[in-house]
Formats: sequence, structure tokens, C-alpha cells
Amino acid sequence: DEFLRDIKETSVILPLSEIIALQAGLFYYKRRKIEVSFGMIDAILYATAKYYNHLLLTTDPHFKSLENVKLLE
Repeated sequence: DEFLRDIKETSVILPLSEIIALQAGLFYYKRRKIEVSFGMIDAILYATAKYYNHLLLTTDPHFKSLENVKLLE
């Protein structure tokens, strides 16, 4: 599919390791107590960015109060 090929050519695909998965699960568990609509995929994205010390760019308002996140408009 051309769309996926374009994404792969212009992106860096980071692996999901066991460490990141465990961190995401813990973060998800804690975050759901604060925001019940926060999803597991959101937790995986956040944990991956945090693990690699990357800024997370997103338009998703679930991330607005978190560190190392740039909310795009």
C-alpha cells in the first residue's frame, strides 16, 4: 500500500520492547485513575517516547497535561 510505504520512508519506526510494554502497562494503570478514557495505545505511545527521550507530537488532548508532549493544533 502506497500510504504505508510513504509513512515508512518518512518515519522512524521504534520497536516495542518488553521494558516499554511494562512501563506502558504501569502508566496506563495509573493514568486510568485520573482519566478513564485514556487508552492503552496512548500509554504505549507515551512510554515509547519517554523511553527513547523523544518529544511526543500529537493532536490528542489526552496528552495535554503530560511532560515531554507538544500538543499540535
